[in-house]
Amino acid sequence: MPAALSLLAIFFVFTLPLAVLTFCSTEVIRNLKKHLNTNSPEDKSIQKAIRIIYANLIVFLMCFLPAYLGLLARFIMESVGATCFLLCVMKNFSSVMRRIATSNCCLDSVCYYFVTREFHEAFLQTKASTQKAEGTHPLQIQPC
Repeated sequence: MPAALSLLAIFFVFTLPLAVLTFCSTEVIRNLKKHLNTNSPEDKSIQKAIRIIYANLIVFLMCFLPAYLGLLARFIMESVGATCFLLCVMKNFSSVMRRIATSNCCLDSVCYYFVTREFHEAFLQTKASTQKAEGTHPLQIQPC
């Protein structure tokens, strides 16, 4: 891969998405933490949401950081004229790391499964407590 393409790939495919993901995640976490009260029934749901956002960031970093650090290391080795053996080792390392990066699709699906389950449970708990307060049964049909 030519040097310019390697640097562009590192920037546009990893660094830029990482910056956007980090910025958006920290903003969401900051806003969620504003709503935390020690006695609020939503605190548990908010804390779960914060943990899920952190998990999403960690999965992204675990999957993509090694691959793009490997690509950057390979670019540097090619620039300084590393030995053929080192370049071959780095090529094999990069190949394995790309496979790990590809696993992000599967890991994201697992994370989203847990997100959906957690929020569904939280929604049902909130709805059940609201219906109890209104004196209705959770399975009772509400008139319009």
